[in-house]
Amino acid sequence: MRRTCAPRTLRASQTTTRCACRFNSNRKVSVPLRRVDEEFSARAYLRDSERVVHITFPDERRKRRVGDGKWHVRLLPMQLLWVEFCAVCVIHAWYDDEQGGLRLAVSDLDLEGVPKEFGVAETLHLEVDGQLVARSTSPRTGVLDGKIHMQLTAPHLPAALEFAPGFQDVVQGILDSVLERLERSIVREIGRDYGRWVLERRSQSTDSIDQGQQVTLLSGGDGG
Repeated sequence: MRRTCAPRTLRASQTTTRCACRFNSNRKVSVPLRRVDEEFSARAYLRDSERVVHITFPDERRKRRVGDGKWHVRLLPMQLLWVEFCAVCVIHAWYDDEQGGLRLAVSDLDLEGVPKEFGVAETLHLEVDGQLVARSTSPRTGVLDGKIHMQLTAPHLPAALEFAPGFQDVVQGILDSVLERLERSIVREIGRDYGRWVLERRSQSTDSIDQGQQVTLLSGGDGG
């Protein structure tokens, strides 16, 4: 598990009343799969994007489905200087056949609790690009490799706020913290859930075979 924090680009002038800030954070995730099922592959598991989202964001009180592959999610409360706020957004998850992995994006960011005087709620722009792909490490083992990039842009941030002591470090810390939580959730839950998913699929397959055999026997008996 490695983390890189891309240097943020700040364009500001002490003489202006408003300035633009950009913050970036990146994470790489690796989830080992100790046993990969030949019939029910890890790639097939990632195609179930709804299941992966539910495992990654398990708290149903903070998650609501709003469309096909879209969820309205409320993140845990965070602190910005002296203000406690809650980030709310829409998460998009889908399987990308061309790239062979699960993709993640975010839209409709809202910061509940941030005072209007900050002048940032209407201008903040959040970009998230995440990917999780399955690859084999041996005939019976594999790994889920992931990476996620988050960029927060505030094109019209009040200069007085941008130059507040510690403001830049606090915002960068918030982005890093969000990705750190996401990484922990993926590493802790998805590897185990893949094993549960395989057992469920095997059980369903066995039930289908048993039902088919019963239908065949009944048909044969009627025919006799």
